[in-house]
Amino acid sequence: MKGTQMQNTAKLQCRKSTLDDFSLARRSHTAELPNPEITIQRLAVSVLEILSGVRELEQVIRWTTTQVYNHLQKRVVLAQRARVAKKQPIVQQHYTIASIRWNEVDDGVVEASVVIKSVTRARAISMRIEGINGIWKATAFHVL
Repeated sequence: MKGTQMQNTAKLQCRKSTLDDFSLARRSHTAELPNPEITIQRLAVSVLEILSGVRELEQVIRWTTTQVYNHLQKRVVLAQRARVAKKQPIVQQHYTIASIRWNEVDDGVVEASVVIKSVTRARAISMRIEGINGIWKATAFHVL
């Protein structure tokens, strides 16, 4: 294993042992949390940048649960393989949020959908964020 891979594995193992221990996680009320729309926008754009290869997955570890992080990790590997197979270079794209809709389904729980446009295509993202330990964390995340 390369040094970077070992560090990433160690980070993930540390994350699993601390953040997924529900005895340490504390649900937060909406009043204790920042505006969810800002988190939704930033997380949606960040994940598209991660999938396109211009941003590192570790940069969103704080705002995702282990389950979402592992799902994104698989998507990153698939996206990287597709770029290599098609001999496509990593290209920085400018993303514009075309629409964002969110609804608070429970205290401290928000479900959202975002449509983001780039020069080449539009992508739809759905997510569920929950207030955990005073910050919004993605507990479900899907890129269409």
